Amino acid sequence: LISLLNLRGIHATAAGCSIEDTALRIDARGGLDEPEVAGQSCHRMPLFGHEAALAIDSAPGESFHVTTHPYAATTPPDGATAVLADVGDGSSEAIAKASLRGKIAVVWDMALPWVAERVEAAGAVGMVNVCRNRLPHEMCMSNVWGTPEPGDLDQLPRIPIISTDEAGGRVLRAALTSQRDVRATVRASVWTGWARLLLPVARIRPTRPTEEFGLVGSHYDSWHKGATDTAATDALLL
Repeated sequence: LISLLNLRGIHATAAGCSIEDTALRIDARGGLDEPEVAGQSCHRMPLFGHEAALAIDSAPGESFHVTTHPYAATTPPDGATAVLADVGDGSSEAIAKASLRGKIAVVWDMALPWVAERVEAAGAVGMVNVCRNRLPHEMCMSNVWGTPEPGDLDQLPRIPIISTDEAGGRVLRAALTSQRDVRATVRASVWTGWARLLLPVARIRPTRPTEEFGLVGSHYDSWHKGATDTAATDALLL
């Protein structure tokens, strides 16, 4: 990832975020079309606020690095407690072989909305995803392309969904392979709503008058620790 980039006086830096955060916090100074944007962090106002926790009865002292996901369900304050069920990569075949009703599915892959749909349809009361790296991946749990409307609400998950990193996966794997009926508690709090976001715009002025121009752009679909859509390319463009 680029941490410092200077283009014709446009200064972009990953201020306040470590490389491990992956999602860049762009702090743009100068060269912006809207004065009120200058000097402000451009990803301080998330559209989705969320908190999550995971605990397993057989390892009460273990601490998991977890996140929940946009559009996933919120649990009661005490969380959702059930037996864990290993469903491998979350394929239709693996889910069909598992007895998921009333259980929390453990999927050994990043969170995906179509897998969540299969898991919920099979009767699971929650889903834990294990990512194959040191950060739980941020992922949207909506199957709707674009912003869901009221008529799309039945396509959104009704179960809590969280993700943990590879270290958390090792703890889960050890518990699932050493004993039967591993009970776990998932806690998730998701806020979904509208918020104003700041969109950085930068111009490189020509050295001589011309009506020709080049336009490049990108997007940021997700912005939080672990987000990759599409922080690296946004940094490159800036």
